[in-house]
Amino acid sequence: MGYPRLLYCCWLSLMVLGALCQDKPLVKPLAAFRGDTIAYIENNFVDHKEYYVHKPLGVLLGDMTIPVGSYLFGVGRSVKYSPYLTICFYSRQELDRRIAGKKQAFLIHIHWEEGALMDTVVALQRKYNQRWTPELERYYSGLTVKDISVSYFTYGPSGFDIKPLRFYRGDTTAYLRANFEDIKGRYVKKTLEFLLKDIGVSLVPGGYILAGARADSNCLEGVDLSFYSREALDRRMGKGPLLLQIKLGAKLALDSAAALFKKNNGMWTSEEEAFYGQRRVVDYSVLDPAHPPKPRPEPAKLPPGVIMMY
Repeated sequence: MGYPRLLYCCWLSLMVLGALCQDKPLVKPLAAFRGDTIAYIENNFVDHKEYYVHKPLGVLLGDMTIPVGSYLFGVGRSVKYSPYLTICFYSRQELDRRIAGKKQAFLIHIHWEEGALMDTVVALQRKYNQRWTPELERYYSGLTVKDISVSYFTYGPSGFDIKPLRFYRGDTTAYLRANFEDIKGRYVKKTLEFLLKDIGVSLVPGGYILAGARADSNCLEGVDLSFYSREALDRRMGKGPLLLQIKLGAKLALDSAAALFKKNNGMWTSEEEAFYGQRRVVDYSVLDPAHPPKPRPEPAKLPPGVIMMY
């Protein structure tokens, strides 16, 4: 090989190596997330999964600074191949205890490009009983990643399963609709405090608006909560802000509510929590003009004389 050609090959190798280094995401330590393992995994690996897909799993495992505790292989349509691997950062016993005790937990699913040999993964699982070992890591590290996803087990103070805001990529409307509006039967006829504690898994009210005020009867029907500061809420009023519209059971004295609203300049404070918190929730809905709810499909109409069997 001539000298110019050798120089060209060296230059090309350096360019490729430089591009790979530039593409590699910076992995922040667990301490940067104050010990929040879910935030560590999401920010470092799920949010940058495009770097890890189409590469051996060993690349991902090599960047993780927390050890795998247990695992499960996935089962699909094929009897010859396992389509994915589920890994966990607790032992299997600890994971079962956390789920039974309704404590936060999560699983990472690694989907394979070509699948893992079923005979091999079954033999390894029988040998190690779902414990993650160096032999398992060596085998799975050589398989190519197609996709990465996460399953969450998160609960509110009520004990209800609540997917955190991060699950919806920061979409507050989706968080409120999926966890609260679509299954409002959990919270209707309970206190407003009960509802807000579960919403508080990811969101804290900012400003609010008095709703359903009737001067003739000096009564207030409820409140519209926002999750912006009062100033941000005022700025967004013309654009249609996101509001959680709550109708309360007991009629509230309008003059007392108005005095409190004026005192705290429309901000939701501990005083508002005390004033409204023990009132029963009659109904509530999410108002977001920028993202109206999708219409529910109508049930299929059956021909005359046909009965749907369940």
